[in-house]
Amino acid sequence: MADNWSERERQTNRLVRSIAAWLIAQKNITADQLFGLIRLTWITAGHINKDAYVESVKIPALGKIMGRAYSKMPLAKVARDVAEQIGVDGVEALVLRETGFTNIYNPYRNSSARWVRDNFQQIFPLVKLAHRMTSDAQGRSLAGKIEKLPAIEKPDQTTSAMHPASLLTPLMFSLDKRIRFPIINARKHVRNILIRRGADRGTLPQKYDAMIGLYGKGGIEDAADLDQVSDELEDFLSGSEGQPKRRLLQKKKEDGKRLPLKDESDLEIVQKERTAARRKLHNKMTNRLRELWADYTLTEGAGTSAQYDVMIKHYNDSGQDLIVEVKSSSETANLRMAVGQLFSYSYSLNKKREFDLCVLLPEKPTPHDSQWLEWLEIGLIWFSGDKLETNCDWLAHLT
Repeated sequence: MADNWSERERQTNRLVRSIAAWLIAQKNITADQLFGLIRLTWITAGHINKDAYVESVKIPALGKIMGRAYSKMPLAKVARDVAEQIGVDGVEALVLRETGFTNIYNPYRNSSARWVRDNFQQIFPLVKLAHRMTSDAQGRSLAGKIEKLPAIEKPDQTTSAMHPASLLTPLMFSLDKRIRFPIINARKHVRNILIRRGADRGTLPQKYDAMIGLYGKGGIEDAADLDQVSDELEDFLSGSEGQPKRRLLQKKKEDGKRLPLKDESDLEIVQKERTAARRKLHNKMTNRLRELWADYTLTEGAGTSAQYDVMIKHYNDSGQDLIVEVKSSSETANLRMAVGQLFSYSYSLNKKREFDLCVLLPEKPTPHDSQWLEWLEIGLIWFSGDKLETNCDWLAHLT
C-alpha cells in the first residue's frame, strides 16, 4: 500500500462529506445518486493509471450524483461544474485530488447498483445518520443496521454473496467527520486484525468494537491510520486485550508524524541564546496553524535529519507538499537559518522528491528579506494580528 494511502482516504472523506451535505439537502434523491456517492470510494485494479481510473470510475460517479453528462468532459471542467452546482468553497480542488480507496470485486459492481436500488429506502437514512455522527456508540448502531441488510448477490449466483459491509463501511468511513468508522471488508489485513482480536466470527458490531479498540495504540489515531496497519500482524498485536509489541503503523522514518499540540517540552533548544519567551511564541504560532489550516493534514518532522516544523500534505491543486519553517523572529539571521534548514530538510526527505518551501514569521520582514526569499523561490507567510498574510500568489489560499 502506498505511503500516502491514508491521505488519499482522508481526501475521499472530505470530498464525499462535501457532496453528501449537498445531496442530503435535496428534496428528491434517487438510488442512482446514492450509488454514485458510493462509487466515489472505489478504485479500479489499475488505479495507478490515473487517467483510466478518472474516466471509468470518478467522472461517471460524479455524473450520477449531479445528474449531468460528464462522460466526455475533462476532470478540470467536471470539477468546476460540480463546484458551481454545490456552491461550497474547496470542492473543485477536492474533485481534482486523488480519491477513492476500495477495490470492489468486479462481478459485484453491477449487482451492487441493483442492490442499492432495491434497498434504497433502508440505505439512505444510514447516510444521513453517518453524516451527522458524533460518537462511537452511534457508529456501532450503524454497524448493526448495516448487518440487517440483505447480502449482495453475484450476478451468476455461483459463488457466495458479498456482505453489505464491504460496500457500505467505506461509505460510512467517508461520511464520518471524525474519521473513526472503520473500513470492514474482505481484505486480508482486515481479516487478520479481526482474527488477532478474536472477532473474525463475530457480528458486524463486534467487529466494529474490535477495530476501534485499536485507536490510541501503536500510533493509530483513527480509521485512516488503522487501514495502514502492516499485514505482518504477528509482530505487532499480542491479542485481543494486550498492548502492541511495536508500533502498528509502518511508515518511513522521514514521513513525519501527526502535528500535535505544542508545549515547551516539545521543542528542543537549538540555540543556547533562545529565550523562554521565544519558545512560547514559536509554540503559539504553531498551534494557531492547526486552527487556520484545519482542513489540511499537517505533520511535523520525526526523522533526525528532517525535523521540520510543519508539512502541509497536498496543499495545492497539484497535490504538492509544503514544508513550513516557523521562526519566532523576523530578523535576517533567523531567516538565513530558516533557508538553510528548509533546503536541508528537502534534501534529506528525498533527493528525487520536490517539495515547496515556505517560511512563517511573526511579522512582515524587511523588503530586502522579502525579495531575497522570492529570489530563492521560497514562500513567505507572516502573522498580522491573529491572521496570516503573504506576498506570494501561490500561497494566497492558505491565508
